[in-house]
Amino acid sequence: IKILYKGQWRMIDPYALNDTYVVAYCHLRNDLRTFRIDKIENLVEAGPFNIDTYLQTTAHTNLKSASNFKY
Repeated sequence: IKILYKGQWRMIDPYALNDTYVVAYCHLRNDLRTFRIDKIENLVEAGPFNIDTYLQTTAHTNLKSASNFKY
């Protein structure tokens, strides 16, 4: 998806989500990033992406370590 995050458009592939954060591969940074949902100003569906199982596992680990993670 394409998100407007803190005034900057980014292409991301989302891998993990809770009430506060989305952990996604950021094409701008070429790495996994954690985004606060309340900081996403707009989004546009950009189409499907190929799921990387390593990134998915890492994203879930990152989400669990985020300060507001709830089981």
